[in-house]
Amino acid sequence: MRDDAQREKHRQYMRQWRATHPEQCAAYRRKAYARDPQKSLNATRSWKTRNPEKVRDWRIRNKERIAASARRGRVVHRDVLRARVYAWRRQHPERVNDLSRKSRARHPETARAGSQRRRARNRGASGKWREGDIHQLLIAQFGLCALCGKPLGPDFHRDHITPLAKGGSNWPSNIQLTHGHCNQMKGARCVASV
Repeated sequence: MRDDAQREKHRQYMRQWRATHPEQCAAYRRKAYARDPQKSLNATRSWKTRNPEKVRDWRIRNKERIAASARRGRVVHRDVLRARVYAWRRQHPERVNDLSRKSRARHPETARAGSQRRRARNRGASGKWREGDIHQLLIAQFGLCALCGKPLGPDFHRDHITPLAKGGSNWPSNIQLTHGHCNQMKGARCVASV
């Protein structure tokens, strides 16, 4: 039996040896994992539960490394992750509806943009725009309605100059900002006929 002093001396020796022989240590870990992956995973989990402060410190020091690994994992396992999300959504329809409702309430502009993109996609229109494009349009129109020329409020509409129903695209060049009532009066007509 070793006493505590001998154990500590051996630990220091092994720490020093591992520091000077990283390739051999990595090869040993790979072999051990290949022999019994579950045993290796259990040992890692056990160590992490015994050393939470070391785990936390390592994560703080290696944020970029962790993020890069997560990005690679999402790319490699995209289909698996997508299948998990679909399965969760099928198992929890009430929760999905609740989360969607809350998200639409918090971000009405994004929800409106999504529904307009879906409508354009269903009609087979090419192109898409982002909120940055809308912000640039607002500046280009000097904050005025494209149809009546009066100042726009916060609830302006994104109107297709050539309507989707008439074969118009969904590119920013075919979008104008209007009041809701001006857009509804225009309907599915082209601007020239209004």
